Formats: sequence, structure tokens, C-alpha cells
Amino acid sequence: MTELMKMGDFAPHLNTKFVMHLGESETRELELTDARQITLTDEQDEFALLFLGPDDSPPAQGIYKLSHEAMGSLEIFLVPIRKDQNGVTYEAVFNLLPKEFQS
Repeated sequence: MTELMKMGDFAPHLNTKFVMHLGESETRELELTDARQITLTDEQDEFALLFLGPDDSPPAQGIYKLSHEAMGSLEIFLVPIRKDQNGVTYEAVFNLLPKEFQS
């Protein structure tokens, strides 16, 4: 997808699987576990997503290619925020400005 993603694009896919691509052939399966609106005004649309991956998911923040059966291929900046008995949790925060502020 090339257009800016919005909260409504992700919300229907809560608790579904995304594939995180790590190079040419290595992947991890992530689950979208939370999608929450932070701010929604005429000036700002900010939301956050949480993904849960297996224990051996990379502990580094960065832009990762994710693919999803319904959403297609996405590149998202993911930040690992915790590792526990469930695996590695990543957060992605989106902060969208109105079109008149975008170049």
C-alpha cells in the first residue's frame, strides 16, 4: 500500500497474523494484538499498534517489511517495547497531519 495508513485500515485486522521479513528468506510471524487511537482532531490523527512476535524476534527497532493476507505489503517502523514469557512486543506509532501540512 502506498497511501498513508489510518487506524481504520488496521482495526479490522486485530488478532490476525502479519509476516515480518528479515532479509531474503528469514521471517517471523507477528500478531496484531492492539490498535488504539491516541489523538483524533482536525489537526492530528495519532494512533498506536502493538504486535507480538516469538521469543527469537529481533530486539532492534527499525523499518520492517510486513505482509498481511488482506492488507498486502507494508513497511512499518517497529520498536520493541518488552520481552516476556509471551514473546517480543513491538509498538508502531503513527502521527498523521492534515493534507495541507504534508509536502
